[in-house]
Amino acid sequence: MGRIAWTPRPGFEDLASVAVSAHRDLARSKGARFFTALAPCVVGSPANPSASLLVQYAARAEDWWFASAFERLDGRTAVWVAKRFAAAIIEAAAMGWVHGDIHPGTVVICPAEHGLRLDGWWSAVRLGERLTVKPAAPTPPRWLGGAGASEQLSVAQAAAYLRTVTAPKRLIEVFDEHATNPGSAGQFFSDVREVAHRVYGKAVWHELAEPAETPI
Repeated sequence: MGRIAWTPRPGFEDLASVAVSAHRDLARSKGARFFTALAPCVVGSPANPSASLLVQYAARAEDWWFASAFERLDGRTAVWVAKRFAAAIIEAAAMGWVHGDIHPGTVVICPAEHGLRLDGWWSAVRLGERLTVKPAAPTPPRWLGGAGASEQLSVAQAAAYLRTVTAPKRLIEVFDEHATNPGSAGQFFSDVREVAHRVYGKAVWHELAEPAETPI
């Protein structure tokens, strides 16, 4: 069971409260496996105004790493990561949430089961609301300027991360297009699947080497 503790600085307890609210809702989604789970904790109590958020990453024994631990991903890996991004984005939106800052430091990957989860929900906002935390992820100007959060915001951030992979030109073009002019998560899934079929043929299990560093 991998886990990490995050303690917000005094004055940032509202972000911790957002994370707790988001996790509470996402835990009820059909795709709860796409999201990290919060252990019970107290947030912003008078006795402990900077109480920790304890995040647990796996329901099974396989090891998980932050995406930042992996070297540049290859094209086949990028395809299965993109599909899982799309599924997670759809599930989050169905529960009324937009992550707000998808990048390698908020993505958790399990090579053994092709698993992907999103962490960092203190950056989350309700669907249609303005961002409250400046994203570390590359983000199109309209959302930085105050447009309401949507699936397209998360697609743009996920695609911006994936455009850095080592992959055939046609696949990179899909990531480039959705990073700057994103469609819905469903359209992102379809576009990636279509190009992957043309480039790679039938989908097959693709091994992903574990990073050298210690799993979380």
